[in-house]
Amino acid sequence: MSFFCLLAARAAGFFNWAGSFFDTLFSDKVADATWALALATVGVAVITANGIKRSLRTDALARFTTAWDCSEVRQRRKRFATWVLQHRDEIPDIATSGVADVMDFFEDLGTLLRPGRLDKKLVWQAFADASVGWWLAIGEKYALDIRKTAKDKFLYSEYGHLVKEMQKITRGRSHEPENWTAAQISTFLLTEKNLFVGEAAPTTFRDRLCAHRRLGIRHK
Repeated sequence: MSFFCLLAARAAGFFNWAGSFFDTLFSDKVADATWALALATVGVAVITANGIKRSLRTDALARFTTAWDCSEVRQRRKRFATWVLQHRDEIPDIATSGVADVMDFFEDLGTLLRPGRLDKKLVWQAFADASVGWWLAIGEKYALDIRKTAKDKFLYSEYGHLVKEMQKITRGRSHEPENWTAAQISTFLLTEKNLFVGEAAPTTFRDRLCAHRRLGIRHK
């Protein structure tokens, strides 16, 4: 009788051990599955957030390109380019020259570029030549003058930052410094002066690149 009692006790011990083993095994698998699901959820969230961020950056840039090429702004660019060509040694008057139309546009663009709300390479493709061209033609001179007059060294600092970033990318692509000659600046201003103004502006990234290659500025 004692033999059967011993056998029953050992059997009971075995089943208790087996039960504990399988409970631990399945609980570990459930825990692993839970962690895997959590990690997958986080991964999906990160991918989705990055996709939304890229979309917002692209949409923001699209609004800038649309505004820059609309008929009204193109007309203002023509007017300002004409003024600069006729008053080479003068500081633009904000009331009559149209300087604010260009300066404020690129200041806003630079304001969004600095914190990364716009993609630098896409901004370069769309606005490198225009932003740098206007800065060299009159923008830097005007910014320095108005900072002195208003006693505010930060006026148009975001435009200046934009130009530095565009020049940095250009140097990285061409492996050469971007040097605009006086003749190239004049050609740029004449291009702006002779802009087509109509319901639809025939300007794309490729058009801009081809047009400004004629200035002798290398891009790769």
